[in-house]
Amino acid sequence: MPWRALHARRRAPARDAALGLALAAAVVAIAFWRVPPTIFRDSFERRFGPLLFYQEEVTEPVMVVGGATGRLIQFGDGRGTAGR
Repeated sequence: MPWRALHARRRAPARDAALGLALAAAVVAIAFWRVPPTIFRDSFERRFGPLLFYQEEVTEPVMVVGGATGRLIQFGDGRGTAGR
């Protein structure tokens, strides 16, 4: 009889791990399903105005926006370039 209690106690962590893995997989699947592929571009358009060019580089997104003063290059963190 005591061996059954030990066996049940050993199986619980594996069941908890499987449940946690299933829950994590469900969250990732829902995120991929619900988050639009243009989430970054949409947020930058709200922040800077219409984008004339947008490309995601290795370190950050780079975009060209058309403003009242002409076209400006913007980076993902909001900084512009050092010249006009």
